[in-house]
Amino acid sequence: MSVNNRNSIHPNLFQLEQFGQPISPKHPVVILLHGRRQTTQDMQKLYEKLDISNYTVLAPIAPENTWYPRGFMREISDNQPQLNDALNYLDSLIVFLVESGIPLNQISLVGFSQGACIAMQYLKESMKPVRCCIGFTGGLFGPELELNIAGSAALNDVKIYLTGSQTDTWVPAQRVQDTAQYFTTCGANVDVKIFDSRDHLISDEEISQAREVLTSQELCYE
Repeated sequence: MSVNNRNSIHPNLFQLEQFGQPISPKHPVVILLHGRRQTTQDMQKLYEKLDISNYTVLAPIAPENTWYPRGFMREISDNQPQLNDALNYLDSLIVFLVESGIPLNQISLVGFSQGACIAMQYLKESMKPVRCCIGFTGGLFGPELELNIAGSAALNDVKIYLTGSQTDTWVPAQRVQDTAQYFTTCGANVDVKIFDSRDHLISDEEISQAREVLTSQELCYE
């Protein structure tokens, strides 16, 4: 099945690029979510570095290559309506995949910076047990996080890999750690890596760990 009917998913706002395998229940799906002002070419480079050509890889591109206009730790209302547009689009894409025969436990979210924040916020709001969620330097939205939440099993068996840096001026390391704590409370299997010093980018170490998370416990198809 093709994604060429993407306008039925969300008209006129988002582009959608596809790499790797066709959409089929035989292939796990990875959704790549770009950072601010990143392009299709950036996502293709990330796809190639991850070395997941046996997967279906979808890379949505936000309007003007930006998912939301302001900092993710501002009031959530400051990033509307773009934030809701992005979350609704991601949900419609996942619904489309499930309707195409891809189970949730074979759909993974991978994002960098803005894209990581979108992935984390989507998981928080939807509580859909996707296969895994990888956030390269990102966290949940809002000025503060409520961490004293009731325990939940909604995200049991969901693998989450989060990264950050003590020297990153865009995404504070503490927000990454708080995001990890939030999802741990929700039952997810969370691994977080905070670098002492790392620019606002995805390092080779992060790529290697993300590939391990993505390719572990693959389903065997007849």
